[in-house]
Amino acid sequence: MTSTSKIWCVGSGRFVWTTSIIFIALIGWTQACHGQESSDESQKLSPRELMIAHAKTNRDLAEIELRQALDLKEAVPKLTVERLRSNLAVADEQLKQASLASTGGPEQVRLRHAEERIRVAKLEFDVGGRLRASGAISDLELERRKLNHELAKLNLMMMKNPENFVTLMENMQRRLDRFGEEILSLDQRISKLESN
Repeated sequence: MTSTSKIWCVGSGRFVWTTSIIFIALIGWTQACHGQESSDESQKLSPRELMIAHAKTNRDLAEIELRQALDLKEAVPKLTVERLRSNLAVADEQLKQASLASTGGPEQVRLRHAEERIRVAKLEFDVGGRLRASGAISDLELERRKLNHELAKLNLMMMKNPENFVTLMENMQRRLDRFGEEILSLDQRISKLESN
């Protein structure tokens, strides 16, 4: 290799390295500009308009997910479709309350969510009764579904009367307990799917 070709190799290596850095910098600059445009759009909206846009997008997403499940027909279990219907009902309530801009809006959404939990828990219990009769689930699983339905009804009664909550901490603890129940239920479902 001659000294001229060595210089060319070193020079071309620097050229590639420098070009790469410039290219990466341009990509970063482009993304930063794009990100600035997105945040500028959200800053143009008032807090109420942003809340309405969020609720509308959430509602549209819930509707699309339900429509996808309905298009698949028998491939999606009935309980999953009912959960998606519940999600859409809650999203409808969120959009309605966001559009009204009422001070009691979040409470109405929580009540609607609690009502939907009762409906889905009742459906799960009813399906559980049929599954137990065919031997597909245990007595303990049927009892769990029954208690989940009873708990959903009691939660709604408690939510309708805020005097039942002495402190905000009790309310937060109740919500954490509910999330824990949901996580445990999801974990059990995943375990069953993995074992199949």
